[in-house]
Amino acid sequence: MARTKRSTGVLGGLGKRGGTAMKRTVRRVRSTRGSGDLVKAVQGLVKALPVADLDKRLASLEKAVAKLEGDIRKAAGRVGAAVRGRPRRKAVRKRATTARKVGARKAATTRKRATTARKVGARKAATTRKRATTARKVGARKAATTRKRATTARKVGARKAATTRKRTTTARKVGVRKAATRKRATTARKVGVRKAATRKTAARKPAARKTTARKTTARKTTARKTTARKATARRATTRKATARKATARKGTTRKAAVKAAGAKRGGRVGARRTRKVAAPAAAAAPAAAPATS
Repeated sequence: MARTKRSTGVLGGLGKRGGTAMKRTVRRVRSTRGSGDLVKAVQGLVKALPVADLDKRLASLEKAVAKLEGDIRKAAGRVGAAVRGRPRRKAVRKRATTARKVGARKAATTRKRATTARKVGARKAATTRKRATTARKVGARKAATTRKRATTARKVGARKAATTRKRTTTARKVGVRKAATRKRATTARKVGVRKAATRKTAARKPAARKTTARKTTARKTTARKTTARKATARRATTRKATARKATARKGTTRKAAVKAAGAKRGGRVGARRTRKVAAPAAAAAPAAAPATS
């Protein structure tokens, strides 16, 4: 807040006499930065003070003071006894009180030491815990990095396997396509062979027809020859029948009958020979028929 202040000087007297009064503004700034810095500095000094070392030094000083007090009291008691000639009962009582005080001080110092030791142990435990947590965190980070590396390696292996599979499939497809083209070429060849065979068979069919015509003419000639042979055989049988009738009518003797029987036998053998000779000739006739045509 800006406050106004009136000046009480010569000018002020003039103002009272009837002149205009002069005013001045005075600003008061409160500094809060300095106090915060001081508090921080004091806290840093308190933290930097070696409290444990000071406690140890105080304990050692207390022991030294207690020893000195005991020595002084002993000397004073000796001097008083020597001067007065009295027993040192009071000195014994004083010693007991001093011993009690020293024991209380020792207990206090031991308590302080125990507390400091506890504090140091707690600090060490806290530090060990922090170190263990940091080690665990480092191990977890290392494990995570190893896992990431393993996953990346697996992904790379999977990609390589996929690429190899694709390549094998493409190679198989190319092989199948080549096999299909080969099949098409073989089918085209087969079709060409079939067409050539059909052409050849078409060209051969008239010749086959000619051979069949030749075979039919040969069969006709063989049939004619067999009919001629049958007619000649019938004529021979008629002649034999007339001969038998003539022999019966004449009434020839037994010799004539024997001769007739011999003649019959000779005729039968001749007929058989003629039949046998005619059969091979008929068989040879069809084979020779194509050559004649």
